[in-house]
Amino acid sequence: MSDFTSNQAAPHDDSLIGNSETSCVPIGSRVNRRAFLAGIGVGGAALALSPLRLPSVFERGVDDLLLCAGTFGAGDSGTLRLLDIQRDKTRVLSALSSQRPSAIVRHPFRPLLYVANDVSLYQHQPRGTVETFAFDQATGALERVGRQPLSLSATRPQSLSISPDGRSLVVAAFGGGAYNVLPIDDSGLPSAPTTILKQVGHGDHPTEQASAHPSHVLFHPGKNIAIAADYGADRLDIFASEHGEFHDANMKVASRVPCAAGSGPSKVAMHADGELFVVAQVLRPALTVFRWTSEMGPVQVSHAFLSDAPTAICFSCKRNIVFSTQTRGTRHAWLTAWAVDSQEGTLQRISETALPASEVASMQPTSSSLWLASDRGMIAVELNPDTGTPRNTYRVSSIPDLRSMAVV
Repeated sequence: MSDFTSNQAAPHDDSLIGNSETSCVPIGSRVNRRAFLAGIGVGGAALALSPLRLPSVFERGVDDLLLCAGTFGAGDSGTLRLLDIQRDKTRVLSALSSQRPSAIVRHPFRPLLYVANDVSLYQHQPRGTVETFAFDQATGALERVGRQPLSLSATRPQSLSISPDGRSLVVAAFGGGAYNVLPIDDSGLPSAPTTILKQVGHGDHPTEQASAHPSHVLFHPGKNIAIAADYGADRLDIFASEHGEFHDANMKVASRVPCAAGSGPSKVAMHADGELFVVAQVLRPALTVFRWTSEMGPVQVSHAFLSDAPTAICFSCKRNIVFSTQTRGTRHAWLTAWAVDSQEGTLQRISETALPASEVASMQPTSSSLWLASDRGMIAVELNPDTGTPRNTYRVSSIPDLRSMAVV
């Protein structure tokens, strides 16, 4: 398959590290660059692999940025890479092993990344972990500075979100049916969970929904709340703290919002102003739009059925557009753009684009592009500056089995 696709109509596991182990590198508001680079042995130069050239037609619209991408699959127990994507080339600046990196978030104002490890066992105990990595934005150097286990039975974490003040991580443990809240200390390192919220309940599907499976969590941009999707129990969980600050160890489930029976809500995407958010449902494929109201909290306002289960979802940075990806059959992935009516919250399908991949696991928007982590590499989607819809699509890196990513 060619790396170019036009818009079309649709027809190494590390040795185990001690609990919350940290390196000797001091982590504060800035990483000590000399100690950092010496610690990972790269000196003054970052590792650079052979660049993959981008078509010249795409050079004018693509963003220059750093992406952190996580992979795992056959023959790869997990790798974290820092990618430098410029107008004419993509380079791997650094790469480190990371066990099954299922989700990545960046600290809001420190040069730190937090990675959820989708594992069921750590140091012979049933628990997942969260790793902390420091990076040097100037050189692309990357170093692991800590690994913190979750609570017992909080296994297979697949999503994590950091509070706007940078003082708490909320982790959704899919396998263990629990949420963990990890306070972040003054150096930026997560501590042991201070709040453990074990979930109960189940959905209609006899095997997929035999118990609760928290699958995705994110913070509201303007309120002291977090919203999570429970794939196993067909609901949204709304978290709040009694004192309104998430670094307090008193977070609780303030309310629950039921989703359609047997629907399997898996991911949540939120508009930049926090008024509208969209939930991707997998078992009964659909997108459901909710509006946040001050009186009643989330209220469902619209629903759009899909022919195939959504695998990733995000809002546009600039417009009332939602993007979703689906896999048709077993070989072809598609990107769908939906216009969202800001008043009614209704969805209107406005375009569909074939992708050079079989499955997209994660998606990140920037001002002029979408970045998609897929089984066949990193895909860049150029957006039309006038309409905000996909215009051209390119595979900018052929690294296989991409599962997670974050813009650095």
